[in-house]
Amino acid sequence: MKEIKQQQPEEFLSMKKVFMVGSLSDETVLIAVNPIFDEHTLILTWWDTIKDRIKQVKSFEVNEDSILHVTDIQDDSYTFVPLSLQLYNNVVRDQLLGKREFVTDEEMVQAFEDTMDTRY
Repeated sequence: MKEIKQQQPEEFLSMKKVFMVGSLSDETVLIAVNPIFDEHTLILTWWDTIKDRIKQVKSFEVNEDSILHVTDIQDDSYTFVPLSLQLYNNVVRDQLLGKREFVTDEEMVQAFEDTMDTRY
């Protein structure tokens, strides 16, 4: 049987720039742009297109389906799924005010990254 190497959150998060975020206990999350996990402080940060998010991580797991599950120190759980154009069109777009349409994954990612220019 092939051994599955447990992927670390920083390695997983560096593979993509934009993620869909879900949580049963925090209905304010939807998008994570350029999330960063600091393995020394166990701090996870991301830009959600409106504000910075900061979570102290209690536990994490990257499963075989390339989904990151994080539990913070308040026991709130978050799921990070790499955002594709198909996932954007089927799940995310209708939850946004602008409901922009994109032709490519690259165009979509660039639009979310551009929201970082509005910070501060």
